Amino acid sequence: MQATVLTTVNAAIADVAFQRGTIGADVNQLSSASAVASSEEVNLASAQNSITATDYGQAASNLSKYQIPLTDRHQRSGQANSVQQEVLKLLQ
Repeated sequence: MQATVLTTVNAAIADVAFQRGTIGADVNQLSSASAVASSEEVNLASAQNSITATDYGQAASNLSKYQIPLTDRHQRSGQANSVQQEVLKLLQ
């Protein structure tokens, strides 16, 4: 009889330990998810602030300023390639 009671108590203790482990793992997952959500919230707020603080006139001016040299560079390289092709045609 005492062995049966002891076995039952040991089984109950093992079950409680298992449940504590399961609950602990669940708490860790929830804590991790909460930390990720908080980080995403901060990042989103920062991105939103950056967007609303943008000086769109200055950004458009910079875009134009930097696109012109890039376009000019592409045109010059195209001209250089056509000159090389013309020279090769003459040599043939």
